[in-house]
Amino acid sequence: VLLFHQAFADLLLPSAVASEEGLWSAWLEQTLRLQAGGATQDRIALDLADACINRGENQIPVDLAAEWRAQWQRKMGDDPVLIAAYLDDLERLGVAGIVHQTGDGGWDWVSDSLAQHVFYRALRRRAPQLDESAVSLWFGLPATLRLDGALAHAVVALWGEGRTEALAAILTYGVRGRLALAQGIARVAPRNLDTDVRDSLRCFEEQLQLLADTVLQQKSVRDIDRLQHTLLEVDDALRDHWGTTPALTACLKYATSTAERLAALEPDNVQYLRGLAVSCERMGSLVERSDPTRAREWHGKALEIAERLAILKPDNVVYLHDLSVSCLCMSRMEERSDPARTREWHGKALEIAERLVSLEPENVQCLHSVAVSYEWMGHLEERSDPARAREWYHKALEIRERLAALEPDNIQYLRDLLVSCACVGRVEERSDRAREWYHKALEIAERLAALEPDNVEYRSEERRVGKECR
Repeated sequence: VLLFHQAFADLLLPSAVASEEGLWSAWLEQTLRLQAGGATQDRIALDLADACINRGENQIPVDLAAEWRAQWQRKMGDDPVLIAAYLDDLERLGVAGIVHQTGDGGWDWVSDSLAQHVFYRALRRRAPQLDESAVSLWFGLPATLRLDGALAHAVVALWGEGRTEALAAILTYGVRGRLALAQGIARVAPRNLDTDVRDSLRCFEEQLQLLADTVLQQKSVRDIDRLQHTLLEVDDALRDHWGTTPALTACLKYATSTAERLAALEPDNVQYLRGLAVSCERMGSLVERSDPTRAREWHGKALEIAERLAILKPDNVVYLHDLSVSCLCMSRMEERSDPARTREWHGKALEIAERLVSLEPENVQCLHSVAVSYEWMGHLEERSDPARAREWYHKALEIRERLAALEPDNIQYLRDLLVSCACVGRVEERSDRAREWYHKALEIAERLAALEPDNVEYRSEERRVGKECR
């Protein structure tokens, strides 16, 4: 029981495992029934979740805690002996490991994951039959992050039951529905660590196809667009997790097919064209190693659209950024076969990135783009002209230090800063400063591993940089 308690307080198990419905149910059942009257504790937890949901609260604020305390005291007949002898409702949940007291006198659930699951159980208590009317009622409740996490649990349940039409209906609830659907799909996406991964992947793809077919048959351009964005958001959620490539391939396959349908329906709609370009670029990046020829085709298609959009709106920062990314992707495809062509693509990407910074000097995305271009120019110069490479790397480092200072816990900025420190360390290897830069990189790698302990890439990077420090 202690293992489950720590795991679902986000201390031990990766979130992909910790969110499994069966494990959650087993843990809650055991924890809530450790003491006599466990069924009462179960009811108390769900009543408390109901109160938070109705008030639009993520945690239990001071006034709600005081209200619950007062209600409990009245149940005790305001008898000071009974009040002193027994735990109140919140304290009982605290002993069970469901909630804990906060510094301001309020209470909070022990983790986001636990809160989302208890909120979901409270919703199912309101509507045991999971149907479209229940989902409609739930999306009408005040939005909070934890309630939206509970709605993602509802998506998982609908997915497991094969309720394709109900899943498609969630798209009608706008951004909130789209995000809940994306979170739910990310949770059910099979990983290579699954024992029956082939069967799981087949079922996953079949369900995705049914969902896409259902949305396309309804012929709502708005919902087709939302489905395409949902699948791209699943890609965002899973991209850095080990063993998810087959599931990502399936998601991007249908993201691309829905984007192509949108572009065919409205050929001059720049939003739909950009959606298609993004899908093609991501598909190309996913298959670069396994199928370089196909990857080149995907990247070429993305580049063609990006160039078209940049011509239509030459000062549009988003379109220019997309074009810069496409140039970098094309350069990667030429890196081994045609170094001169690679340099040409990087030169184009750098020119666009510097233009972006001139248009919006404080735009962090523009700064990130130009730092990427500086870093790539450093890579190109590293063997032939180390001094020039050092200049490029320091330019990238300066920008990345600035971005990391703005958002110290931003994972992407930390990863970029780690890379820059390692690059500078590499070109400084013959000087006394090399160890200093590697130690900085190691500190960042350790911090990343602490922020996302289940990310194997960060652990691997930590070990690799650690070797460089020796």
